[in-house]
Amino acid sequence: MSKIVNTLNNIKGRNCKNNTQKVALRLLRAEGKWLSRRELEASVKSATSRVRDLRTDRYGRFTVDCVHASDLNKQGDSFY
Repeated sequence: MSKIVNTLNNIKGRNCKNNTQKVALRLLRAEGKWLSRRELEASVKSATSRVRDLRTDRYGRFTVDCVHASDLNKQGDSFY
């Protein structure tokens, strides 16, 4: 697992070819922790659409959970 984390940390976001890859990288770097929609949209404005793209066959049918902030006892919008 540490080898994967090291690899992810060495990837530069600007080397990603599209916004879907940037969102995937950000989610993977979160290491299973919840990220707010605002955190994702700080780097990619269309983050919610790109999360939806990650769930399609084209991008490998990733499982990405989305819950409302109140379900996590947090303030704000949705969390991924």
